[in-house]
Amino acid sequence: MGRLSFILLEFRELEAIRASVERLRATAGAEGAEIVVSSNSGYGEAERAALRAEMPGVKWVFNERNGGFGYGMNRGMEAASGDLLVAMNADAAIEKGLGEMAAFFEAHPEVGLAGPLMRGKNGRVQDSFRRYTSVPRFAWRQLRRCLGAGGNGEVWRVPGAAVSVDWVIGACMVLRRETFRRTGGFDEGYFLYVEDEDLCARVRQGGEEVAFVPAMEVRYQGTRLARRRWDSARVFLRSLRRFWGKFGAFGGYPRRKPLAGAGTEDPPRRSCAKRAFDIAVSALGLVAFSPVLLLCALAVKLGSKGPVLYVSDRIGASNRHFGMLKFRTMRQDAPEVATHLLSQPDAWLTGCGKFLRRTSLDELPQLANVLMGDMSIVGPRPALFNQDDQISMRTAAGCHVLVPGITGWAQVNGRDEISIERKVELDTWYFRHQSFALDMKILWITAWNVLAEKGVSH
Repeated sequence: MGRLSFILLEFRELEAIRASVERLRATAGAEGAEIVVSSNSGYGEAERAALRAEMPGVKWVFNERNGGFGYGMNRGMEAASGDLLVAMNADAAIEKGLGEMAAFFEAHPEVGLAGPLMRGKNGRVQDSFRRYTSVPRFAWRQLRRCLGAGGNGEVWRVPGAAVSVDWVIGACMVLRRETFRRTGGFDEGYFLYVEDEDLCARVRQGGEEVAFVPAMEVRYQGTRLARRRWDSARVFLRSLRRFWGKFGAFGGYPRRKPLAGAGTEDPPRRSCAKRAFDIAVSALGLVAFSPVLLLCALAVKLGSKGPVLYVSDRIGASNRHFGMLKFRTMRQDAPEVATHLLSQPDAWLTGCGKFLRRTSLDELPQLANVLMGDMSIVGPRPALFNQDDQISMRTAAGCHVLVPGITGWAQVNGRDEISIERKVELDTWYFRHQSFALDMKILWITAWNVLAEKGVSH
């Protein structure tokens, strides 16, 4: 693919730049790459000379003003000489997969811009890509947050292989030099926010694709200032209005096309009949249990600080990430590990948490996951994002293609009382013998176990 150029934007954050340069020089696949720092800080000549002397080998671009994110990044990319330009925040750290990203661009000449998988400091998947922000989608996102679905950090469906997406997050994006020249880079009319979505839309308007490449992973913790500070929120809303004025507020956005050679990912295993059953049962269940859901929500809200719902980062069919909904049963400061790994799990439970778990009422919100297609009524319980042993064992056994369920064969044969190895054995048996009759048997045993409070150790 040729030479890589990393472009970092600096505004009064030299410590972050120093740390980022040091990380990049130690990153596998970045050997000999060019590092460009574009500064919007307005340093004087003496400060500029000192910075050049302090970091030899770094190409500094000192801008005359703080023109915002897009302005600063464009000046840096103009000065870069690489064939692939990696535009990234100073606090973003490449964990792995830089070589795989370069190879992806070699194999996909139709792609002009791509983004990696983003993980937060705790390892949880961050929003790495999104659909275009129409007015209805924006309103729905705010409603979900008001209801508490995003209170502990949102979780995102992540495919296991590279796919075309509407837009990728600007904290780290990779684009071809020719794509930058053709588009002119970021629209400098945005001071902050939405300029990444705008660039992706214009890349696609020009006939190239935008892709998400999970083989490359970046550690980055978004600040979400626009959710906490009114001045940042005003800038964000102003940027959204500009985007809607250019591309439309309710649709009509540039349409993505499948990548060449896409479809190699293991398809989720679920029959049409089972999906129809899932839709019918989950829809009826949400209506029938609505009084119970309301009472549980009130108990959680009144019993402890924090959101009503907990969004758990889980592994779904074909090892895709998704956000599994539960009523929150643990304190907000509880460690994010499987409960059986805690030395004293009961110490982290809320006042009503133990009851909700013992009766399995905390699982009721997953009916919404079933309705959306992330889960099934019956299937293997989804592993946590950091349960690498269970994920790898399921993948080796081939049962990772199953859509995870609210209850399953392992759930009714021991649940919390059996080992990971035994759970995978039972999941594999279900994979080989699944049928409608078996699902009905599992549901019958589940109902009996819930009434008997069987198999719940914490």
